[in-house]
Amino acid sequence: MCKNAYGRLFSLFKAIRSNDFFQMYKIYVRPILEFGTTIAYPHFKKEIDKIEKVQITAVNIIYYRSLQYKYPIKPSYHELLFLLKDVTLEIRRNINDLVLYHKIKHRLVKVDEKCSPQFRSPLSIRGTDGAPYIPFCKTNIRFYFFLNRAGRIFAKIPPKIANDPNPAAFKSYLINSNFFKNDTR
Repeated sequence: MCKNAYGRLFSLFKAIRSNDFFQMYKIYVRPILEFGTTIAYPHFKKEIDKIEKVQITAVNIIYYRSLQYKYPIKPSYHELLFLLKDVTLEIRRNINDLVLYHKIKHRLVKVDEKCSPQFRSPLSIRGTDGAPYIPFCKTNIRFYFFLNRAGRIFAKIPPKIANDPNPAAFKSYLINSNFFKNDTR
């Protein structure tokens, strides 16, 4: 996947001389990196870093091509993403997972009952009204399974936002709030 993404990135780099290279990256390269991540989520640090390195390369190309004149001292990767109004691929994967989880919770996406998330009843434990039930996992495969992985993050979202059935408002909250602020490396 990364090899394919690098190939397309450098092909774009050679073919396009526009200052809007980041838009081209988002259209032609990023889908390769994000395809199927809900199912095959990279959870090892070396996998996450390998995928993120493609975006780091793209952001560096953009800096040297169009931002170097505005900012003579090269900003860090996260500062460059802030200037480009974007986030890391890991945060994007988490947002996509949470939006899908939210849609499944509010029955906007059809899922077999056996595969749908379980939620605590209002009478179970005080303060966990409607919180996702995450079973104990003995293996990494089960621990990083979509419903368990997304459920752990979904449980941290304020109930007012999590219970709003509008997926656009939910995604807007995730993007515009500082929900993933502490997730930077």
